[in-house]
Amino acid sequence: MSELRSELRGEMSGLRVEMAEIRGDISGLRGELKSDIAGVAASVAGLDARVGGEIGRLYRWGAAVVTANAVTTLTVLLAA
Repeated sequence: MSELRSELRGEMSGLRVEMAEIRGDISGLRGELKSDIAGVAASVAGLDARVGGEIGRLYRWGAAVVTANAVTTLTVLLAA
């Protein structure tokens, strides 16, 4: 019985060491994941700003086209 008890204690001690290593690995992975998520969030924010700027530019271009077409139409109508 004492032999089995000693063997079991040795195995339990080994398992505790392995569990501590696993906890350390999980903690490290958690930190990496948080860092990666922050990087993705920053990239999305930058992309959002760029897309917003491009949409504004397209609206201004569209307004200029509509204005130019209106002026051309009025000029043709007034010339006739």
